[in-house]
Amino acid sequence: MQPAPALLDPNFGLGAGFGVDWGTLWRLAFPLTRPALVTVTIYNALGIWNGFLLPLVLTQSPDQRTIPLALVNFQGQFGVNTPAIAASVTLTTIPIVLLYAIGRRQLLSGLTAGFSK
Repeated sequence: MQPAPALLDPNFGLGAGFGVDWGTLWRLAFPLTRPALVTVTIYNALGIWNGFLLPLVLTQSPDQRTIPLALVNFQGQFGVNTPAIAASVTLTTIPIVLLYAIGRRQLLSGLTAGFSK
């Protein structure tokens, strides 16, 4: 990520009393950090959405379990309901695909921000 230009530093609104002008900060700093924030948000959402072990340990009742834990219930002791598993996996990937489609441009610019000199 490129450092903020020197002309922007005095405009961030940090005065002698360390008071922050949130409007100025929002207009100047947020556009510069948006790709990084979107990248971190998508990766964290993906990790939380696909969490398996922590919800398995922390939840007691089946109605509080997450979607990846519910997918395990489709596997029986003697058989596997393959069409139901395929349909449920497709439905569980829809939110992550939508999140990626919405933040695709910021995600790619956030991933490649430190690549070039």
